[in-house]
Amino acid sequence: MVRRNYTPIAVAYRKGKHGKKVYVQEWIDQRTPDKLLNSRTKLLPKDCEILEIGVGFKFYHKYKNKYKS
Repeated sequence: MVRRNYTPIAVAYRKGKHGKKVYVQEWIDQRTPDKLLNSRTKLLPKDCEILEIGVGFKFYHKYKNKYKS
């Protein structure tokens, strides 16, 4: 299977409903964020709260600095 590099998608999320720590993760093998937003996906933890999602190169560093994670 060939992995393709697409425009990066960065997601800032919290685990659980009352989690305080914010995690920032980036995907370069997804073409659109639709698969990340789907409730049946295994790319994100179950029952996580998505705070922000951004498509582009600058969003990963922007979210890392904003949420200090």
